[in-house]
Amino acid sequence: TNLDGEAIDFVQAYQRRVVVSVEGDPFHPSLPALEDLRRLKRMRDSEKDREDLRYIRLLQERAT
Repeated sequence: TNLDGEAIDFVQAYQRRVVVSVEGDPFHPSLPALEDLRRLKRMRDSEKDREDLRYIRLLQERAT
């Protein structure tokens, strides 16, 4: 549970993951969806996490 009281279900978050593929790179890492990343960043309240949350909000705004 994060600071906002939101629970993070790993199975559901894994289903929403984004698999990144870059041409010429043999690796395809899985990254959390932006909303799940936001929830994860709210588990702590460090300065870096707050900064990351600002960027996540910008990315979410661009996606809509």
